[in-house]
Amino acid sequence: MLAAEKRKKEIEKLKEERINHILACSFFLFSKNGIECMTMNEIASNSEIGVASLYRYFVTKEDLSIQVAIHAWNTMEKKFEDVFTSEEYKKMTGIKQLETLLGVFPAAFKECPEFFKFIYFFDSFMKKESIDQSRLAAYEEKITFVKEIVIQALNKGLEDKTIDFSSLISSETGVGENVDKVCTAVLHGLFSTAQKLSLSQGLLAMDEKIQPYEELILLVKLFVDELSAR
Repeated sequence: MLAAEKRKKEIEKLKEERINHILACSFFLFSKNGIECMTMNEIASNSEIGVASLYRYFVTKEDLSIQVAIHAWNTMEKKFEDVFTSEEYKKMTGIKQLETLLGVFPAAFKECPEFFKFIYFFDSFMKKESIDQSRLAAYEEKITFVKEIVIQALNKGLEDKTIDFSSLISSETGVGENVDKVCTAVLHGLFSTAQKLSLSQGLLAMDEKIQPYEELILLVKLFVDELSAR
């Protein structure tokens, strides 16, 4: 390898490492304090870089926030990949696949509740700033990935007759549309609950009666039981 090529690769690696460091620091700050109240100066200071360097990588706080969200979802995506790519998973019935996939949520919450808190702050910030959907396309792809594999499990369950939601939703619309509706409702239910728990856990005395991740496990069981064919 020529010296110039080697140097170029070293510079690219250093840049990637610096960007990942900024994203990690920003995720910590945003999940702790919210996004709206944080300034680029504060982010640069906590990332131990100059604010000019921060702006060189991320032109606006909105751009930075979107990249932090993608960075955060990469970790969540890996958790799902570890599950659905296994040989054991492929042999499961549709309902068992669904239960296994949904089980990623309480496990992820137990490991990193800050992820769900950050996503709440991110959604609120994006909505307040009226960010155009086109700027969120790469971020939406990460969420779509999870939705698609849950839909695959639902479809498999319908085929092997371990899943039945005919009593829950109108039969007037097509199967594909109904599967999409059920998937959206389940994922929204789990995600919204995880977000609430990450924001308010321990706030009230009654919250201490059940651990947040145990509550999510219970919610998963309720969804799975309701969707199981009888």
